[in-house]
Amino acid sequence: MGLSTFEALKTARSESMVIPTDDERAQLQAIILEMLDDVHAYCEAQGLTYLLSGGNVLGALRHRGFIPWDDDADLFMPRADYLRFIEGFADAFPGKYWVESPEHTPEVGIPIARIRREGTVARLYNDMPGEHMGVSVDIFVLEDVPDQPVLRNLHGIRCLAVGLFFSCRRFARDAAYYRKLAEGNASLARTTAIKIALGRLASVRSLEWWSHHVARVYSRYRIPNSTFISCPSGRLHFFGELYRREDFLPPVAASFEGREYHIPRHPEVYLERLYGDWETLPAPDEREIHGYEELDLGKPKV
Repeated sequence: MGLSTFEALKTARSESMVIPTDDERAQLQAIILEMLDDVHAYCEAQGLTYLLSGGNVLGALRHRGFIPWDDDADLFMPRADYLRFIEGFADAFPGKYWVESPEHTPEVGIPIARIRREGTVARLYNDMPGEHMGVSVDIFVLEDVPDQPVLRNLHGIRCLAVGLFFSCRRFARDAAYYRKLAEGNASLARTTAIKIALGRLASVRSLEWWSHHVARVYSRYRIPNSTFISCPSGRLHFFGELYRREDFLPPVAASFEGREYHIPRHPEVYLERLYGDWETLPAPDEREIHGYEELDLGKPKV
């Protein structure tokens, strides 16, 4: 039985969850668009590489902007660019953004970086209450991987193992919340129980230790010219998100809500892997709609 809960939790609903109205979704998209503009401008000025990822690549090709029912944004960055970005981005916009990452906020317990817009609240299912809960943009790291098949496979297995135990460690910390979120879904409840049990075993180490350890394992290889790259923190994990570098880098420009942002060089390869028949609109009951534990778009700080 697989233990990935990524897809199930993104669409799980608790009694307290808020589903954005059409007006709120438009506001969310406007805030995210401003955030993407700032990321784009900062990366251009600093010579950093970023790419839209996930539904934003799909939106760029299919809708030339946001998927109409979508209200989030995801990015890819190669490891070296990512490290420079998380060190300087928030300082370039004083008071406007907060950046979470395994390197600087390991207590959060996520294997990615997350840019938060101050002055707003948009708490997701995997956010615990805190001071910085603003509208977010997620950054997933593209990692270099060995060309030698045996080394690549061993590295991939290790990434899967530490990623699983890291996720389970978080489930153990927030066990009551995840049990409640899984109510009414027998399959998710079983998986949640297993992950909590494994997480208790992993609790011999702190969540902060696991955050740093996962980042160390994922970034084990620094091979700028390797044939392959992977995103171990992505929804399909190491082997599901293993790509030829030439299909991603260097990125190309694509139209998105009247702007030009960067996307993978051969986006069809990525979209077919992630979504299959990505050109066909899903049925209404198959569309991924995000729920929020708290949502207050307030007055974003400038």
